[in-house]
Amino acid sequence: MKVIADYVHSKGLKFGLYSSVGTTTCRGDPGSYGHYQTDADTFASWGIDYVKLDWCGQMCTAEGHKEFSHALNATKHPMVLELCRGTYQNEAKWGYAPSIAQSWRATGDHHDSWKSTLEQVKSVEGKSAWSGPYGWAYLDMLMTGGQGCKGQSVDQALHCPGQTNNEYRTEYSLYAIASSSLLIGTDIRNITAIMRELIFNPEVIAMNQDRSTPGDIMSTCNKKNDIWVRKLANGDIAVAATNLGDAPATLSVCFSDLPGGSSSMHVRDLWKRVDVGVFRNMYSRTVDVHDTMLLVLKSA
Repeated sequence: MKVIADYVHSKGLKFGLYSSVGTTTCRGDPGSYGHYQTDADTFASWGIDYVKLDWCGQMCTAEGHKEFSHALNATKHPMVLELCRGTYQNEAKWGYAPSIAQSWRATGDHHDSWKSTLEQVKSVEGKSAWSGPYGWAYLDMLMTGGQGCKGQSVDQALHCPGQTNNEYRTEYSLYAIASSSLLIGTDIRNITAIMRELIFNPEVIAMNQDRSTPGDIMSTCNKKNDIWVRKLANGDIAVAATNLGDAPATLSVCFSDLPGGSSSMHVRDLWKRVDVGVFRNMYSRTVDVHDTMLLVLKSA
């Protein structure tokens, strides 16, 4: 495994492993229960960067989560810990998760469908203050471009997308502004146009990686439409406006509704990577079906 991890690192990538806090993983392989320190030491010796700890098998407990986190820390080798489900999901402010993990699943598995995308994002509405530096609620893997085709061999890199390009753009936009980790659940050996547009946009990544409180949903312009808003550390304001309807629609952002908004604001489009201009009081634009305009605004 160390040889494989070294190879992955040579490609400029990080290497993650999967286990379970219980006796077995979700498909029945041995879990880490009863072997937390042994597994942590082994992962460290392999140079692992990321551990996803599932909630399957017998003996799944919050104490097990805490013991596994302690075991990782005891290795002195830096590894990100993701909690994949647990009792914290039903607790205010994510319970014990922020004190022991860098990320934690806010809800169930994400699937390559528009319905699933909306369900994932819904799980963190109204909970932005529950995450912050070193601890972030996570919306499961992005399906950007398609998660893969059933029955294909390991030598293929096909995607079989289950969502439209507009829906993938919305998925990525809302994950980014909600401060979810941006893990790509698709084969990166075959990078499609929509994958390249979304995954390699440095301005969207920078907004996602900002140390500020995650974005959250609010209504704007006398409840004309909902937007996601995030006040960035430098005082700029990120805004995502999604067209949930089945026809193109004009969506608006009223500056007086924004935290730190001003009467005149400079608007930058993150997906087009262009400065749109300076506007007074509000900004409106037609947005295609299930698409999202993703903006950064600053006082002019």
